[in-house]
Amino acid sequence: MSTAIVTGKHVTSPAKELDSKYLQETLRDCIAQLPEHLRNVITLRDLAELSYAQIGRILGISAATARVYRCKALQILTMWMGKEEEK
Repeated sequence: MSTAIVTGKHVTSPAKELDSKYLQETLRDCIAQLPEHLRNVITLRDLAELSYAQIGRILGISAATARVYRCKALQILTMWMGKEEEK
């Protein structure tokens, strides 16, 4: 029998809660393994929610370069996370 956990307005099962925590931990580990220039852009764009122009000013790169770095980082993370799911 599965027990549900109520968090705010969401009802989740312990298995889904565990899967979510595992996914978050795996994603954090993968982000930490990215090359620094890619990791910085991902952190500033997706966690700090800064614009590409702001990221460019902070890192001393153009907004276009920041976009390219984020795209490359997402490609790598997608590949790595896909391999994690296969395990």
